Amino acid sequence: MQQNRLKLAARAGRTAYGMYVTQPAPALVELAAQTGLDFVRIDAYHGTMDSETVDSLIRTAYAGGITPTVRVANDPVQILSVLEQGAMGLTVPDVESAEAARAVVQAARYPPRGRREISLPVRMIGEPAEAYFRWADEELVVSVQIESRAGLDALDEIVAVDGLDMVQSGRQDLALSLGVPGQPSHPRVLEAEERIVQAAWKAGKWVSLHFPPAPDALDRARAYAQRGAQCITIGGDVQILFQALGERLAALRVPETAR
Repeated sequence: MQQNRLKLAARAGRTAYGMYVTQPAPALVELAAQTGLDFVRIDAYHGTMDSETVDSLIRTAYAGGITPTVRVANDPVQILSVLEQGAMGLTVPDVESAEAARAVVQAARYPPRGRREISLPVRMIGEPAEAYFRWADEELVVSVQIESRAGLDALDEIVAVDGLDMVQSGRQDLALSLGVPGQPSHPRVLEAEERIVQAAWKAGKWVSLHFPPAPDALDRARAYAQRGAQCITIGGDVQILFQALGERLAALRVPETAR
């Protein structure tokens, strides 16, 4: 059974790098695998992906040897669905209380830590049930995002939840909640993100941070990686493509003065 590359990276003492996949295109997962990224985070929360599309993207990740993780709503039915499809990581956004974080853990984990129902993914059907349950517990990474003032207020209680592996920020929504919409690099937002990082590490949890293309993104991502951030996403598929297209077009255009 495939190992979770986020966990392999952590055991090796390095940061795991990934990319959000927002488009229903398995080729994007194949490309991510071939670049050497450790994981993809399939975004089934924003956008229009249906269950069959998510299943196809997860299958592509397994075929390419890259770890499939999925962002979903805090809905036990949807959580169960992506886990039965083989997701090895789970991100639930906008968690604002320890109760909500515990609900994620309960839906994601088998007893005694949770209430997940027993069902083997198709790709695991030939495995002994005991081996699969052990793999599911050892390899799954359960993560929540803190994206609001309410989440910040309950931060210490959220990060203390047993069965939660990783904590993420969400700068765009933090900016909205903190009164500086559209300013994800505002000092108020960055201070809140640092609070999240420190609280997670103090509680023995991993942190995952998102650095989409921006003038300061690479420097900030490197700084957090050097500090020991366990997981970094380098952007979303559309964001990265948009930046690359713009840069190539700008490089090819002949300045007006040179004509």
